[in-house]
Amino acid sequence: MKKQPFVKQGQISSEYAFLRQTAVCVMGNVVYNPRNVLTIEDERAIGFRRDEQGFYRLNLLIRGADGQPLIEIEDDFWTAETTRLYDLICSARGKDLRIVSQDKNTDLAMHFHDYPQEEFRSLLVERARIGPDDVGRFLREIGDPATVPVWTFLGVIPFNNQVLAITDFKAEETTRHNSIESSLFVNLPSVLSFHGGMIDIG
Repeated sequence: MKKQPFVKQGQISSEYAFLRQTAVCVMGNVVYNPRNVLTIEDERAIGFRRDEQGFYRLNLLIRGADGQPLIEIEDDFWTAETTRLYDLICSARGKDLRIVSQDKNTDLAMHFHDYPQEEFRSLLVERARIGPDDVGRFLREIGDPATVPVWTFLGVIPFNNQVLAITDFKAEETTRHNSIESSLFVNLPSVLSFHGGMIDIG
């Protein structure tokens, strides 16, 4: 947005072209085919809905530090509140989305990449420091795919006077220093959930 001063103030809308039937989501933990990526106080912030053709449709509701919506995506169609955003980057091919609030307190980036299996295996072993046997077991559980579609989430999200900080293979609530990192799961309801200031899995 800051690079496009001709964008009108108010709301802008468009479609986010993400079409996949399976996905691994990385937000601290590594989860195959979750229904939700992140829930905050029982509200889905990031998640998926499978359509009639079996494709995942991205659904997202990101709020600012004041609790008001910054951007909402419903089945891949997004609407952003431009007066409350400093920057919004949404790639045409659905590989990247970044949301930065006007006050800079919210800065969330999502990136999609199709990894060859050996590259994905190395990523988990070398960067996430997950044991090779655990990685091998995880790959067998998800069908030993030649290519692994991966959603990675990074950044900072404030909520209820707390802050969720997401770095490579680690998610931490910075007020109480609750954190999770580098665990492998298949078909969990949620990658992460927050309730009462506590991080939970599933």
